[in-house]
Amino acid sequence: MDYKQVISDILEAVQQIKDEKVREYTYNRLLENSLSKAKNVSQTEEANEGANPAKTVRAKRKSASDPPPFRINSVRDEIKVAFEDVNPIQEGLKPLKDLKEKWQMYLWVLEIGRQKGIDMMTNSEIAYVLSERFTRSVTEKQVNNLTFKTMAGYVQKRELENSTRAWKIMVPGIEILRIEDKTSGQAS
Repeated sequence: MDYKQVISDILEAVQQIKDEKVREYTYNRLLENSLSKAKNVSQTEEANEGANPAKTVRAKRKSASDPPPFRINSVRDEIKVAFEDVNPIQEGLKPLKDLKEKWQMYLWVLEIGRQKGIDMMTNSEIAYVLSERFTRSVTEKQVNNLTFKTMAGYVQKRELENSTRAWKIMVPGIEILRIEDKTSGQAS
């Protein structure tokens, strides 16, 4: 960071303020903010220096509306294309908005993927679909909680060709997503 340029820019910005105390206060605040930002950037750069890009230090989310952290470069193009036109209301399945638990949403994404010919999906891919396509705030780490649903037979852990862990939805997982037929009490 060019500190001379920062100071020059700040001096130029406060030059028009007539009250000396206000000008001095404004100058100090702007300088503090600029130095604070420079310090944060340099700390992040130092932490990331020589690091594996998949494990870089991520800034904390500032608010719930900020996108969740997931590695976009690890989302396969076929996932992005397959989910471009997916509606949150699918025939035969419970609507996405009616699923109260996050793990049910993960299963929903896996089932839609299965219907579109995608046999398995990674944590990043499930988080991407829910976060980017359906504005549900989900992280890769949260998706990893599907581990607890393997014992119930809803999903299985698998590996893609590149040794990345992926999830495959199983019949019990599909069945809990189906809309129940009101006339016969059976799932459709």
